[in-house]
Amino acid sequence: MDKKIKYNSCSIDTWDGKTYWHKGFETLDEVYAHLKKYVHKQCDVIIYDISERKEHGIKFVGIIKRYSNRKETNELLAL
Repeated sequence: MDKKIKYNSCSIDTWDGKTYWHKGFETLDEVYAHLKKYVHKQCDVIIYDISERKEHGIKFVGIIKRYSNRKETNELLAL
């Protein structure tokens, strides 16, 4: 069975505004693990749900302000 991609994310560098679109994951825990491993600059991260994109478009889940992989926790704020 194929993976059911639900969550995608986009990081926005807080210094220069550059964006990076990350690959999709089934769970928010997988999104956080990916960010911790690969995102090394302070940035804002937008997380959105694409599971019903064909019927209803994308749904914004939340934003992580000033994400840093050095922090113990990065709070996901509702939009």
